[in-house]
Amino acid sequence: MHALLQEGYPKLSTQEKLPYDSLFRNPSEAERIHKSSIEKNNHEWYLLCLEEYNFVYESLGLGPSYRWTSFLFSGWSEIPFKDLARSIWLQNLEKSQSTPSYVHPRKPLLDLLLEFKKKNWKIKIITASPTWAIQITTPELGLEPEDVLGMNLRIQKNKTTSEIIEPYPYGDGKVETIQNHFKQMPDIAFGDTINDFPMLQSATQAAVLFNRGNSELNQLCKENNIHVHDWI
Repeated sequence: MHALLQEGYPKLSTQEKLPYDSLFRNPSEAERIHKSSIEKNNHEWYLLCLEEYNFVYESLGLGPSYRWTSFLFSGWSEIPFKDLARSIWLQNLEKSQSTPSYVHPRKPLLDLLLEFKKKNWKIKIITASPTWAIQITTPELGLEPEDVLGMNLRIQKNKTTSEIIEPYPYGDGKVETIQNHFKQMPDIAFGDTINDFPMLQSATQAAVLFNRGNSELNQLCKENNIHVHDWI
């Protein structure tokens, strides 16, 4: 998301007119800044979107703020989007060699995935992020693109729009997505945010929350027999 914003996406010439009225508190100013940032190649649009995202998050919560970002991924056909996302992912992998804070696969989790695969377990990623954006990470995870179930946007004239195809795999939507695709709940589930809690609750054998420092969520999970594991 950050890389797209810094490059001025979504570009005005490649997607439907953005619904500025429903996205921003000052729609006319948002449209002006968006156009100006693309013309002048500055970071005003990036900063405005971060400000608006934080406002939605603070006033409405994490779920609505995640939904708010869907327009950022509009105006794309599949191959160009995946090519860009893949290049960003590979840059992150390279930078993570010297700076571990960059997003990268954690070795203990890769080892766990390998053990599950040896035992012929089916492994699926259920994510609120765009499906295409996460599918390009699967070569490093030892998974297949079809193992990713994420946010999907309605396609119009071979390009994404800002309209999310329901169910959106956030919170209860993760459970609904799993049920729709597999007609059963997972044996084991892993997560790290409140977004994952309903899915963790739905696991039939075991569930693990990776501790990201949310004491309320940690306590909620412990009260529901969900194991809280140190962050890896």
